[in-house]
Amino acid sequence: MFTKKNREVYMDYASVATISKSVSQVMKPWLDGSLFGNPSSVHNKGVYAKEVLSQCVSEVRRIVHAHSNSQVIFTSGGTESNTQALHTLLHGVKDGDVLLTSGIEHPSVKAIIDKHAANGLKTVELSYTDDFKIDMKALDELLENNNVTCASIMMVNNEMGLVVPIKKLISKIKKNNPEALVHVDASQAPLYVSCSVDACNIDLLTLCGQKIYGPQGSGALWVREGLGIEPLFIGGKQQSGLRAGTEPMHQIVGFTQALDDAYKNRDEYGTTMSHLQSYFFDKLTTHDIPYIHNGNSETVPLACNVSFPDCNKDSEYIVSFLNTHGIYVSSRSACMGSVEQESHVLKMFGVNHANQVRFSFGEKITTKDIDYVVSVLVTLAKK
Repeated sequence: MFTKKNREVYMDYASVATISKSVSQVMKPWLDGSLFGNPSSVHNKGVYAKEVLSQCVSEVRRIVHAHSNSQVIFTSGGTESNTQALHTLLHGVKDGDVLLTSGIEHPSVKAIIDKHAANGLKTVELSYTDDFKIDMKALDELLENNNVTCASIMMVNNEMGLVVPIKKLISKIKKNNPEALVHVDASQAPLYVSCSVDACNIDLLTLCGQKIYGPQGSGALWVREGLGIEPLFIGGKQQSGLRAGTEPMHQIVGFTQALDDAYKNRDEYGTTMSHLQSYFFDKLTTHDIPYIHNGNSETVPLACNVSFPDCNKDSEYIVSFLNTHGIYVSSRSACMGSVEQESHVLKMFGVNHANQVRFSFGEKITTKDIDYVVSVLVTLAKK
């Protein structure tokens, strides 16, 4: 049996957020048997489930500002959505075509691109400036010298909280090639930035429930109308034949509620989290704990990556030490697993892996929690 610690502070929201009360409420009747039914069944239970499923599709379209005949595919989360998007994006790639990506992508995107690159796909990456921003001049030169026909770009990075100017980026890509298709991984974005596919001219959009206070194992892939989609699961005709398998209604309604909450509360939520991050930095300074914030002025507190240059302990020791005091943080993306593996994102930016930690802010964190976290860091500094 695990012993409950006297105090716990969860600061790993970028890995998975807690399920919100509103999400739990909409999921409950689909879990306790009050509501059930296969949307493919023709009896009343099935018809009602199909109606709810259709309402969820319409809600997702509304929230991302999409047209009514675009596709929404409910998935098991960001990794599945990214995988299906990349398979669709790369299906029509021909010799001479170039895929544009970046060095900050999620492993589920990077792994697929790396695999295709090894088999002959030509890829190019965005360049970044010293202050963690995209070098737009270098991008112009890159587009001028390459036949970029597709791109896959993350909107908000999960390790450093970097925000990519997606609208400006896509505008440049499509000005160079109006037929280019662009996939955007917005798994970490809805709580902080707009995910308007219409305003940004996005072709495929990845969304993930567990990052926005929805259920784990939930997500969606939005696809612009007229774009042929490559299904990952075949057999049944569910979701217009784009994802075989009976739809998990409890997951779908929970995800949709979480996305709606994120859309409605984004400004207030972002302001609150920014205040908490500023308070954290102020407390570190007050207690004379030297730190480096690995980010820029546009970085969101979803992933507050901090290095402690004067600490003689490595990242894993710091994470473990905080854990023994009931403080839960991470040193890298959870998708890299528990093995010691360098982050390709931090490596690209030259961030010192030795003593960096990701503090990820969320709705249950208070200033008193931060006071406690800093007091433990003070203890660590004396070791």
